[in-house]
Amino acid sequence: MTNKNKNNWLMNLINDKTFQKVILLLVVSRIIIFGASAIGTYYFPNSESDYVVDNKFLNGLVQYDGRAYLDIAMNGYNNTFNGSGNTAWFPLYPLLTHYLGLLLGGSILAYVLAGIILSNIFLILGITFLYQLIKYEFEKDVAFKTSFYILLFPTSYFFSVMYAESLFFFLTVAAFYFASKRNWFLVGFFGFFASLTRTFGIILFIPFIYIYLKDRKFKIKKINYSILHLMLIPVGLSVYLIFLWFKFGNPLFFISSHAMYGKHFANPLLTLLNASTDYLKYIMDLDFPNIGYYTLNLTAIIAMLLIGWYFYKKHKNEYSIYIFLSLVLNMLSGTIQATTKHFLVLFPCFIYIALLDKKYIRYLKAIYAAFFILLILFTIRHTNKIFDIWGLRF
Repeated sequence: MTNKNKNNWLMNLINDKTFQKVILLLVVSRIIIFGASAIGTYYFPNSESDYVVDNKFLNGLVQYDGRAYLDIAMNGYNNTFNGSGNTAWFPLYPLLTHYLGLLLGGSILAYVLAGIILSNIFLILGITFLYQLIKYEFEKDVAFKTSFYILLFPTSYFFSVMYAESLFFFLTVAAFYFASKRNWFLVGFFGFFASLTRTFGIILFIPFIYIYLKDRKFKIKKINYSILHLMLIPVGLSVYLIFLWFKFGNPLFFISSHAMYGKHFANPLLTLLNASTDYLKYIMDLDFPNIGYYTLNLTAIIAMLLIGWYFYKKHKNEYSIYIFLSLVLNMLSGTIQATTKHFLVLFPCFIYIALLDKKYIRYLKAIYAAFFILLILFTIRHTNKIFDIWGLRF
């Protein structure tokens, strides 16, 4: 792409009225999230929330996994964090946070601020690539609606707190965007960094190798050197495993950190069966906090199965492969914990909802309201753990 074409591409995007609405929606959704976080921090203070930094507002944005990312950014990888170490969290996001934090002064406040700044920058980049991808594959209206549902999804706050979700979202969408252009080097480039960001990054290799081989009608003779670019994806994970081997003597040391949180290798079908059995037990016991928690996560699993099947029937197998493998990898951990968080980065699921919106907009208005209310409640819960007092989990 020449400089002139690059400038035209950028100017066309900036002048795109639909994209302008997407950016406005992004800003409004972040105002809602930061506003809900402030309400949770200042109007519903909770002594159970973790004390990380003196600034009360920023402290609410660095809870749960955010503490691990902060620890890595400040102290590097170790086997002492939270009693089991911090190796379960992959390195790219905390590495970027580390260097930006140093530029901002090197204090704990600087590192927290750096992580939050990066999260929101990557969200903007991710939404931009998402809009371009869906506009290319479908149309502008579907691109807008997809962005709408992602930005107002109840766990969308993860994109703006100290988590790696927005970075992974950006890298994944960018890789799919360049796959649609058949630029295999950039697919491998973004895939490499995706597998350095989250465990789920490694599965990107499968849908992209499928696209590559499908273009060549699955004939070995038509494969050329360009396939080597896709090998960059597993290399990203390999880099982290080699690091763990040298530092801790065990390339799979990150698995022990996961075990601290009740995760272990298990048959995905057994995981789903156990979760369903537990769900029925909670219903019988009228255990409403767990009923709510399991309802949300099991609904996400059912949605992933149905949407994955939809894309398979529509011959968008790369999307169905991505969704199904993400679901399997999630349940390999022996738990359905945080399925709604994993659902957030599966952008094809939101494409499907956007396509439904075109046909059933009257009926989906209830989803708008539900997403909005739950987004506020989930953000407050993440900020100060206020609902944990009553046993409520999301």
